[in-house]
Amino acid sequence: MDGHGALTIALENPESFVSVSAFSPICAPTHCAWGQKAFTNYLGGPSESWLAYDTVALVGQAKSRHPVLVDQGTADNSLEEQLKTPLLVEACRLADYPMTIRKRGTMSAPSNSAPDPVQAAIAAWQDQPGPLLPVLHAVQDSLGYIPREAINTIAAALRLTRAEVSGVISFYHHFHVAPAGRHRVEVCRAEACQAVGARQLEAHAKMRLGLDYHETGADGQFSLEPVYCLGNCACGPSIRIGDAVHGRVSEARFDELLAALDTQVLELQG
Repeated sequence: MDGHGALTIALENPESFVSVSAFSPICAPTHCAWGQKAFTNYLGGPSESWLAYDTVALVGQAKSRHPVLVDQGTADNSLEEQLKTPLLVEACRLADYPMTIRKRGTMSAPSNSAPDPVQAAIAAWQDQPGPLLPVLHAVQDSLGYIPREAINTIAAALRLTRAEVSGVISFYHHFHVAPAGRHRVEVCRAEACQAVGARQLEAHAKMRLGLDYHETGADGQFSLEPVYCLGNCACGPSIRIGDAVHGRVSEARFDELLAALDTQVLELQG
């Protein structure tokens, strides 16, 4: 579930939760282009029905006061235009709602002079609040994955159990414990994409690549991974290859995208 969904579900069902946390959620979808487009497609033109899925509106109407934690990267390119976090900050202030918004700066990978990227990540983050996720991100940014042998080291340094660290790694599909392929292909499995053919696209991708989910080809070219929302719900089925998100991907379009990755530009010298 994405951050937006976690917040709205918790705020609408306070009897079912004691707290909620979210990472970089879209806080006011009725005030951003992504939300307006999605709501129009799913709910029709602007109406009060939109407010049931808008965190800022729900905070103002909330009768219960359960603690909420939002982690937000300050370098996020979508912060001002799409996420609208400042609107949530103001709404919580006006409603006296107990929400902590924890802003994170850009995480830099350890320098090349560091003898051990894992130890460098631990040293950089272990004294900060909630250090586990930043440490895992830093290690993966540096090495491309989180080595299994590093899990015990991280757990001991942060005074956690191996199971706790492994649980976080396995929960977030962004993390992986083996080197990924040169091209990381992610197929969205969220409900909106499944409703428009994602299951068929998923089967085709597995057949075309000769891989199942969480596998990397023997030649190291491709890894295939599931993902549970790419924020492109109105244009499903969607996939991401590297950092590029592609919408309305048919089986033929999938093959075209793979073929484009194999195309090389040759410089001819006369």
